[in-house]
Amino acid sequence: MPNEISFKYACQFIASQLKVMSKAISPGNTPKRLKSLRGDLSILFIDKRPKPNRPRAVKISKTRYPINRKAAPLK
Repeated sequence: MPNEISFKYACQFIASQLKVMSKAISPGNTPKRLKSLRGDLSILFIDKRPKPNRPRAVKISKTRYPINRKAAPLK
C-alpha cells in the first residue's frame, strides 16, 4: 500500500542509486543494478506501530492567565 512507504526516504534512496548508476563505467551493468534496486526496496517500508490499548483523547488546554468572570464585557 502506498501509505506504508516512506516517501521522503524512498526519493532519497532512488536518487542516490540513480547517481551511482550514472557514474557507472559500463552501461551493460544497468539491468543488474536495477534488479538490485528492486530487491532493496524492502527497507523503504514503514513498520506499523502497535495500536494503543486505550482510545485517544484530546486534552483541554488551560489558559495562561486567570479569567475574571466578573469583569465588564468589552465595548
